[in-house]
Amino acid sequence: SVWGATRDCARQSYAPMRLVGGVVDWPEARPSEDGTLPKPMSFAIASPSAAVLLVELLTLTSSSQGGGGGYRRLCFFAAPVDGLRPGLRWVPLWIGGCGGEVRPTRCGPLSGLLAHATMRPEVLAGIVPE
Repeated sequence: SVWGATRDCARQSYAPMRLVGGVVDWPEARPSEDGTLPKPMSFAIASPSAAVLLVELLTLTSSSQGGGGGYRRLCFFAAPVDGLRPGLRWVPLWIGGCGGEVRPTRCGPLSGLLAHATMRPEVLAGIVPE
């Protein structure tokens, strides 16, 4: 997700999948068998100095866990967009606690996602970047 100016706010997600072991892998993020690269998640951001990139890992909850089922955040990462650099990046995951406290996951810096970031300065129709 991207949080920021109203015109920049957006959310994209991969389909829910069942966890197998300690590694999460989304089929739609893998190259196809013929070698075609997957379609990347893409966000158009006109005000990078006011935007925050948020990566969340959610789990499906059952009605037995209260709340009638839905999603619960397992861990997350957030960073200001204007501080991101392109390339392969390790995205460390954090846990939110009570009172807004944020702490590392149980496995510390080993818990995270490997992401490839690219930034392209483009002028969107009717939006002038900063």
